[in-house]
Amino acid sequence: MSEPGKAPQPDDLVFEGGAFESIGCRQFGYTKSSYFATTSGDVITFQSKGMSPTDGTTSWSGTIKGETIEGKMVWEKTGKAPLTYSYSGTLKK
Repeated sequence: MSEPGKAPQPDDLVFEGGAFESIGCRQFGYTKSSYFATTSGDVITFQSKGMSPTDGTTSWSGTIKGETIEGKMVWEKTGKAPLTYSYSGTLKK
C-alpha cells in the first residue's frame, strides 16, 4: 500500500467468512469489518468501511480479477485531512 510521495508499505488483505481485514491496520485498532461485493464477468468489485476506537475510519474499494487485486483506501481522522492510499497485489498462497 502506498501514500503519494512515500515508499510502499506491505499489508495483507484478508477476505474470510464474509468479513474483510487489513492486517497492517490492526496496530491502529481496526478489526474485521463487513464488505459489499459485486461480480461482472470475471471481475469482483468490493467496498468495506473499517472503524477504529482511536484512529478514525478507513474506506476501502477495489477490484479483484483472477489472482490480482488493486484499489484505494481513504483514511479519515477527526481534525486531519483524509489520506488516500493505493494498493495492488496478488493472491498469497
